[in-house]
Amino acid sequence: MGIGGMLIDSIEKWARDESSKGLRLVTREKREQAHNFYMKKGFKEIKLQKNFKKYF
Repeated sequence: MGIGGMLIDSIEKWARDESSKGLRLVTREKREQAHNFYMKKGFKEIKLQKNFKKYF
């Protein structure tokens, strides 16, 4: 297991120990490798987010 997997496992253990109901993360739409990694770790995609900016 790589460092990313160990980090997620550690965070999940901490969250469970704190009686959290789950974890939430946000990632950019184009990061398909990251999405696959998170799904392998048991995360489910629940929605696509849109972000808005206004430049002036």
